[in-house]
Amino acid sequence: MNILKITTVALAFFTFSCITNAEDTTHQHPIDVWLDAHMSDDYSTAGMRKTTVEVQEMWDKEMNVVYRRLMSKLSPNQRAILRESQRNWIKFSDSEGKVILEIIAAQEGTIHQLMATGYGMNLVRERTLKLIAYEKNLAN
Repeated sequence: MNILKITTVALAFFTFSCITNAEDTTHQHPIDVWLDAHMSDDYSTAGMRKTTVEVQEMWDKEMNVVYRRLMSKLSPNQRAILRESQRNWIKFSDSEGKVILEIIAAQEGTIHQLMATGYGMNLVRERTLKLIAYEKNLAN
């Protein structure tokens, strides 16, 4: 596969992954907006991986902020349930990370490294968005 095809596939993958959960791009999460703005800074595989890792770290920080904020709004029973759920999610995420490394990242070609990084980022993104949805439902 030539570099143009690899770049096209990678950009399509990331564009799709960032907008699939957003019905209206004007309401995208600021981290998704940042990703969209910065993914084109460096079209190399290493550059796109670096950006994706940065975004995963942003999502992780955001997840922790939302989790703490959500916990402060819950009853003791609800906090216990969410705490258990979050611990189970962390175990799942760690396990899924191993799967991504062994199945995706282990393949030949740098595109697989980029895909693996994207899968890891999306794990954290999806959990964070789920916690945000729980918080919004509390307000209703």
